[in-house]
Amino acid sequence: WGKYSEALESFLKAEEIYLKSDCRNCLDCCDLFYEIANFQRDIMGDELAALQYWEKYMSAMKLNGLDKSVDFFITQIQAGFSANESGLPIKALKYYNDALANAEKFKNEQIWLGLLYLNRGNSLSILRTHSEALESYLVLLKMIEKTPSLAKEVPHPYNNISIEYDFLGDQQKREFYLNKAILHAKDFYGKNSDEHMDCLANLAAFYADKNDYQKSININKRLIKILESEGRENIIPYIN
Repeated sequence: WGKYSEALESFLKAEEIYLKSDCRNCLDCCDLFYEIANFQRDIMGDELAALQYWEKYMSAMKLNGLDKSVDFFITQIQAGFSANESGLPIKALKYYNDALANAEKFKNEQIWLGLLYLNRGNSLSILRTHSEALESYLVLLKMIEKTPSLAKEVPHPYNNISIEYDFLGDQQKREFYLNKAILHAKDFYGKNSDEHMDCLANLAAFYADKNDYQKSININKRLIKILESEGRENIIPYIN
């Protein structure tokens, strides 16, 4: 019905009733925090509020002896993502590392494991621990190479790997993985996709870093044509 404010008010009223009750071992009541976390993230777009409810949900699961369950493992990953999106990469990394400590128990959860390694790499990169970020992305790459269908659910890390090699000063590997990222994005998402254009923008930056400005300009002109053909805003206005 689109009455999001009223829905949120109803959720919070339910939480208030729960907190006033003596109910602490009821799984239905515990799931209330799960529902609110998803609502805050997916409907309200409030990752920080979502994080608070992921944390409440994990506390409730601990009280019910579920801190070794697959649901707890998945919630740690979700909490990490919400923390990172809220500008809290250190907290995010803690959740990711806690989840990683139990990853072997949940090796059949390939999608969630893939998201764990991808998002952990993102947090590590933000924290400028680029060697560790690269290692996390490379684990995901091996997973996708072993199970190609995983790429339908977890973004491919080629572009991330290229960026980390740039930070680490290996320009040869930066270019190698960037070209892989461009081909993958074009085939998987389409040549006019944001993913493909992001990779092309990174390639333009690569050539600019090498002082090959003509190649950089030519790529940016390609990007402008794509944007103009779709009536989208020109994000590179200084090239004509």
